[in-house]
Amino acid sequence: MDEGLVTRGWRTALVWSVLTALAGGILAEGVFAIAYFAVRGQPGHPSPILLARLGGVVFYSFHHVGMVLDWSRLQFAGAVFSLRLTLAIALMTGTVLILALLYWAGRLIGREAGGPAWLRGLHGTKVALPYSVITLAASYGVRFTAPRLPAPLGGVSVHPSHLAGFLWPLVLGVIAGFGGGFRSWKGTASEAGAWDRRISGAVHGGWRMIALALVFSFVALLGMAAVHPGITEDYFRGAFHNGALRGAGLVYTHALFIPNMAAWVLFPSMGTCVGVNGGPISICALSYTHFPTSGVSAGAGIPGPLGLPFTLPAFPGPPVIYFAFVAIPVLAVLLGGVAAAKRSRASTREEAVAVGAGAGVAFALFALGTLLLASIRLKAGGTFGAVSQLTSIRVGPEVLSGTLLALVGGVAGGAVGGLIGGRALARRTPAAPPWEPAGTPATQERTGAPTAPPGPPPSPDEPAPADEPAPAETPARPDAPPP
Repeated sequence: MDEGLVTRGWRTALVWSVLTALAGGILAEGVFAIAYFAVRGQPGHPSPILLARLGGVVFYSFHHVGMVLDWSRLQFAGAVFSLRLTLAIALMTGTVLILALLYWAGRLIGREAGGPAWLRGLHGTKVALPYSVITLAASYGVRFTAPRLPAPLGGVSVHPSHLAGFLWPLVLGVIAGFGGGFRSWKGTASEAGAWDRRISGAVHGGWRMIALALVFSFVALLGMAAVHPGITEDYFRGAFHNGALRGAGLVYTHALFIPNMAAWVLFPSMGTCVGVNGGPISICALSYTHFPTSGVSAGAGIPGPLGLPFTLPAFPGPPVIYFAFVAIPVLAVLLGGVAAAKRSRASTREEAVAVGAGAGVAFALFALGTLLLASIRLKAGGTFGAVSQLTSIRVGPEVLSGTLLALVGGVAGGAVGGLIGGRALARRTPAAPPWEPAGTPATQERTGAPTAPPGPPPSPDEPAPADEPAPAETPARPDAPPP
């Protein structure tokens, strides 16, 4: 076994892991750096160390790592309580930056390692391990402890989930690194195997689908802002009311949510629902049948957590104009199918359609990852004596219906897009039949050569044609009788 298969690429992986962590940290600290200069010199302004730790909270939110609040030894009525809250939310602008850098690291490692596309992809995943080790080690430095409280109030601490601080970066690194390593292979159509071309085309088309869908969704949001200029004007007036630096910090923070907002528009446009789910709570807030407005009426009361009454709001349907949002996923999957057919260098229309449909499968997987990252998850657990409680609430698009709709729409739309992209290709030719001698009736009928009608059988006394040799006479045997 070649030792280079195991040792090659680790140095590049380590260097790019450090660079990725630094870039993510700079983006995260920028939020509180602006805030620090905005309040510097004022009484009671926070210390730089505290702001740096808060920047660490933002950094871990780029990876959907949950922040844990531990409240232990809380005493009440002679009993001891403990409470543990975990809030996980991803600021996906930073997530996109992290994935892009890890993808590029995987690409460089793949080029350094060499070999076929799949092997380069495996080498590209090497960036995941050192990066996840860095994030795990740094998670112990992002910790907040409340000042000493009276004994009945116990102790409070806030810190990232250490396990999630290792696993989420590891998963992101494996996915991005494999994609970068796989794409580092640059071969001609004759050098690439059929399945390498098809898989590469399908993955490229699926990635193009989800990227275009999110871009179109954000453009639709900008269009809504243009249609309602009063809302946009009120937002910027309120943001910069207390100064330019504070306004810049607020806009900077909101910019980190741009992919989240786009995702929360994309999935309802595909037909699923954005809402709140957990325990007995199930609220659909945004879909083609539910739309939040100022005139929301109260619905039926249902039992909520801990038996408390809970009233569901009855959201009405959206205005008719909002049904035009269905064009966002339709256009995205069609263009992605066209891109998949072209990238795969399909040779027939049937192959182009199949690769476009495969891009729809990849789109469903990318949509599932986007859906999970765009969701907000809250876990609450605690103990009261010997009794333990655990509740989980998720806010965001529905997982099952969102993934299934992405799969069905992606496969159908990708196949149509593949057909459009391969419209100039020839149809698949039928398989060649077994070899037959030239001139036989079957060969002439298949090739289209004219076939002469059979004539009368030749007479025994008729001489052979001039262009055919006469049959040789058989010599007489010595013992044959005279004629």
